[in-house]
Amino acid sequence: RRVHGDGQLLPSFSYRCVCRLSIAFCFIMASVHPRRRESPFPMVPVPQALDMVLSHAVTLGCEEVPLQDAYGRILAEDVIAREPFPPFRASTMDGYAVIASDGPGQYTIIDTVTAGNVLDLQLEPGQVVVITTGSPLPEGADGIVPVENTETVENEPKQVKILTATVPGRWIRNVGDDIEAGELVIKRGTRLSSAELGLAATVGITALTVYKRPVVAVLSTGDELVDPTAEAIGSGKIIDSNRVMLSAAIRAAGADVLDLGIAKDATGEIDVKLQQALDKADILVTSGGVSMGELDLVKPLLERSGTIHFGRLHMKPGKPTTFATVQDKMVFALPGNPVSSFVCFHLLVVPAIKKLSGLPLSLSQPTVIRVVSTHSLSLDNDRPEYHRARVYFSAKKNQLVAYSTGKQASSRLLSARSVNAFLMLPQASRDIPHIDKGDMVDAMLFGEIYPPAAEEDEEKDERESLTDRRHTFDATHSHHHHHHQQHKEHYQQLQQRHSYNSALLPDSLLRKQDSQQVLVSQQQQQQPAQTVAQSTDSATGSASVTASPTVSSVPVIRVGVLTISDRISNGEATDRSGPAICDTLSQATNATFQVIKTAVVPDEPADIRNTVLTWVDADKLDIVLTTGGTGFAMRDSTPEAIKPLLDREAPGVVVAVMTASLNITPNAMLSRPVAGFRKQTFILTLPGSPNAVRENLQVVLPVLPHGVRLALGQDDSVHRSHQCH
Repeated sequence: RRVHGDGQLLPSFSYRCVCRLSIAFCFIMASVHPRRRESPFPMVPVPQALDMVLSHAVTLGCEEVPLQDAYGRILAEDVIAREPFPPFRASTMDGYAVIASDGPGQYTIIDTVTAGNVLDLQLEPGQVVVITTGSPLPEGADGIVPVENTETVENEPKQVKILTATVPGRWIRNVGDDIEAGELVIKRGTRLSSAELGLAATVGITALTVYKRPVVAVLSTGDELVDPTAEAIGSGKIIDSNRVMLSAAIRAAGADVLDLGIAKDATGEIDVKLQQALDKADILVTSGGVSMGELDLVKPLLERSGTIHFGRLHMKPGKPTTFATVQDKMVFALPGNPVSSFVCFHLLVVPAIKKLSGLPLSLSQPTVIRVVSTHSLSLDNDRPEYHRARVYFSAKKNQLVAYSTGKQASSRLLSARSVNAFLMLPQASRDIPHIDKGDMVDAMLFGEIYPPAAEEDEEKDERESLTDRRHTFDATHSHHHHHHQQHKEHYQQLQQRHSYNSALLPDSLLRKQDSQQVLVSQQQQQQPAQTVAQSTDSATGSASVTASPTVSSVPVIRVGVLTISDRISNGEATDRSGPAICDTLSQATNATFQVIKTAVVPDEPADIRNTVLTWVDADKLDIVLTTGGTGFAMRDSTPEAIKPLLDREAPGVVVAVMTASLNITPNAMLSRPVAGFRKQTFILTLPGSPNAVRENLQVVLPVLPHGVRLALGQDDSVHRSHQCH
């Protein structure tokens, strides 16, 4: 006998009947609401899952498209040049076509040739032709003299003075120099950017054979979803953000979008959408309906319709992500949480789109880099995590750094805002329980790396965010904030000074030898003890600096800056060392350095000597500074070109420069500086590195005015009176 709830005894027979009815009811309810308590799918590591995806991604067929429609497509056939380019000998400079053996002197101008025109004449010795960049050379010409290295002859418009010699082939592009006939111009499998399209046009191609662009269908599932355009959301409803987000990501990956809208949580409705995708798309991407809920219907439908290759991932976020093939079409069933959908799309769908689009396997894989974490990060005990982050190049650290986007909840789409990478955090272990600030971590990069200036904005945002979260401000915080403001104001002053100096160096200054610019230091302008007036020479157009007669003036020193480099002279690199010299001179306070001449020449001793001799003997500059060509490379010939020109060497300057440089780097012993005077001009050779240029100049700047005065034979008492005691 058993006790009833009210205390009465029940017969054993009645008790057995109640138990049997209860068991029967449980069986009935289980048949009405079948629900799995554990997933039948094992958790697959992400690398293994990606291999499965790419093994099923088969490149689509080809099509021919006009050149203007080929941007971003993947080339399906090699592009071969049928003709050489350029098809004729062309000048790379504005100047004069000459016979190189004529050398410097005064010559007769017999004609002019411009781009797109051809002269039907034979150049003879003693004659020159005016020529513009890109123009065909006349017959008989074998060299070009840039216009910077010439002078007009007064009252003789048909005459010109050639100041420097040239050599055969100098400043000339020969037939096929850029592209030879039969050369491979663009390789099959290349994603076509603007440069590739320009190359195709250069060799006469008007249409290209490319791989077909994949069509990706996108479908959201869920009774709770409403379209973003809906006028009213309704109680218990949310806006479908996944479809908008995924459609944009699909286009960014280079595929076309088929929008299938929203499907309710009904097997029949989802099945209809699946059939539409199979008929019209190459890939189907769904979001929602893949977890363990009673209305998660996508995964069972895929089991019945095709083959599921994996149904769970060993990762966070996005564990329920499913990949299947149905009728040889790829189906990615992503979780409904926006962040999970976002992360798994970039991990798996983007590589599949790349492979279908025609990219080789190696270029379809995600890009993984090493970065420094700027935050301490906790690790999950059960799964690896793909942590949203923004990666910057840090100028201060000279390395890539990653900033976390904060709270990493899979529903919080704010964590994906402006991200360009996922930090690939390992599962927590005894060896690696967490990530410390400053640790190196792997990061999957899928966007452009932010520049250093953007990192400063990130740091500022973090500081402001921290400030906003504080509800009280104590005296310590107030002190630090004041200190930060002082630092910020100092940094802004440095920026303004840098901008001022850069503005004094227009691009034309790097090429045109006759461009003239007064570089007046900002510090000097701010000195109250002097009144500085700036005037312009109407005859030459050059600026000059004069001091008020009522005060004592600092010396005004005329300088030439010569950059020596094959690559810069050929236009293959940008001159940074010449501007570094000008910038350093502009900051001097013991003299006003007026840069009168600038030029760029190749590593040719003759070109170096001719330029320096012109500046010293004809222009009578006070100082000539060269940069580049002082090392041990085969083409480094600056010391050999300069030494024979010197009347008196200045070994003390060389010792001072070398001593200071060796304190910075032992590599300085591989430099071969030369210093000395030719007549009354001081000549100093500097290295080719902008940093080394600045370091060397800082050593000699204090004594340069004194040396110039001594060379000119001037009384240096004024200079001595300004020395510090």
